[in-house]
Amino acid sequence: MKNKRVCRWCGKEDYVSPCFANRPFCSRKCMGEWNSKNMVGRKANHWQGGKLKRYCLVCGAEFEFDKGDLERRSISRIFCSVSCKAQYQHIGAGNPNWKGGIQPEHLKIRNSKEVRDWKLKCLERDDYTCQKCGEIEGLHIHHIKSFNEFPELRTELENGITLCEDCHYEIHYKLSR
Repeated sequence: MKNKRVCRWCGKEDYVSPCFANRPFCSRKCMGEWNSKNMVGRKANHWQGGKLKRYCLVCGAEFEFDKGDLERRSISRIFCSVSCKAQYQHIGAGNPNWKGGIQPEHLKIRNSKEVRDWKLKCLERDDYTCQKCGEIEGLHIHHIKSFNEFPELRTELENGITLCEDCHYEIHYKLSR
């Protein structure tokens, strides 16, 4: 025996088995459309109390955030934007890792224009391919003679070889044994 059902959203009448008779919609599409129009604000199942207003710690601008963010301990309850958060926490002296603006000497050398140019020349010389296996993805430039032990050879073209990540790891793994 089939029961008559009328869809709450589209009004379509159909006959369904008794187990489906108390479902108010003919499809998930109708249910979704009805929910998007009717289950908003306080009526919604996930309602957590609306928006709260605060002032940004950095720029002082007033902003709104969801009350649920308080329970989730979201950072959005303190700053009005990601840029204000970055300005407060991660730039210069605000960063917990700040060491007074000093940079280790080896990083200054490794990030210098001379070393970048040397890497580019090595890649061009080796035709942008790993010299051990022929791979063209994930390339590294390896110092044949150690970067630390031979500072005079750091930017010599003959002291560099293009390797893929796996081959580069393999060489360093063998050196460490």
